[in-house]
Amino acid sequence: MSYELRIEEEDRLVSVTATCLLNNNIRRNILDDINAVFHEKNYAKALIDLREAVFDPAEPIVGAVDLTIHLNRIRMKFDSKLAFVYTDAEEHRKSFEIIANKFNYRVQYFKKLEDARSWLLGN
Repeated sequence: MSYELRIEEEDRLVSVTATCLLNNNIRRNILDDINAVFHEKNYAKALIDLREAVFDPAEPIVGAVDLTIHLNRIRMKFDSKLAFVYTDAEEHRKSFEIIANKFNYRVQYFKKLEDARSWLLGN
């Protein structure tokens, strides 16, 4: 897998940088790893940087529904905030944001890392 997970103790934040071909299997693995840290450390904020990842064009847009179901399956806390930073595949990314938010998950996509961090930390 080509992603790195870091724990930012000071901000009680999980930070992930992906540098791979990004499909739903990798996304589920990332969410699983984030959720494990959330439960272990009682954290609720994650910054997922996808700017160096390559979106898999074969991934269907219905994958957004699958990812939302996965959040429920792994019992991601509803008070969790997931901020994604991206540069491509805007339609697919916004679909996940909209669907996840309809199911009360706090997911937001950003073009700038600083905006994502600010949203997570409430600045």
